Amino acid sequence: MKRLLLNCNPLDRLLGGGVEEGTITEIYGEAGSGKTNFCLQATRECIASGEKVAYIDADGISIERLRQLCDGYDYKKFSHIPFFLRQPHLKSKNRWLQKPST
Repeated sequence: MKRLLLNCNPLDRLLGGGVEEGTITEIYGEAGSGKTNFCLQATRECIASGEKVAYIDADGISIERLRQLCDGYDYKKFSHIPFFLRQPHLKSKNRWLQKPST
């Protein structure tokens, strides 16, 4: 099974070598527990390795936080990502997720 390293040794060890690729991984926890940082790190590593990313955020995307997490990376790869989506309302999220792809 292929895994995506987050380049955070404690997390990578905890996850048995990174996040399993080709699956949906649910991240949950209390406010301030690091869920967004975890997801942004995974996003960073996917893009850095040339993969595409769909990042859906219900609360607002912190491009500045992504920029901070990309310190030492080529941020130009990240600055024009067309895959950052924000669906602020539950009804529109449900419509968006249920819309068949064409």
